[in-house]
Amino acid sequence: MRYRTLLFAAIIPVLIASHSVRAAVWPPDGQAIAEHGSGVDVPACVSCHGSNFGGNPRSGAPSLRAKSAPDLMDDLYTEAANTKNHSKMAGIARHLSMAQRAAVTAYIAHITHNGD
Repeated sequence: MRYRTLLFAAIIPVLIASHSVRAAVWPPDGQAIAEHGSGVDVPACVSCHGSNFGGNPRSGAPSLRAKSAPDLMDDLYTEAANTKNHSKMAGIARHLSMAQRAAVTAYIAHITHNGD
């Protein structure tokens, strides 16, 4: 019995630590990422691309309005995969999980194609 108690006491901190590492919201909220960002390395999409995702020529952020979710997903993949690319968007794309990329691109495509 004592052995079980010691084992249990040793496992609890490990479980708590592993849970806090995976504390990201699941499933990812595309609207939250687009409007508020996701952590320190992923600012809100609207901060560069504008509140209507129409882009910002001054900062070089392109419009996302005419793109489908698969096209946006491809763009993020290309940005993240090119290890020679050190742009701000490449860094952001690398910090998004595939699930986060899917959620945010689905949200942006829905908003820009439906005018919501």
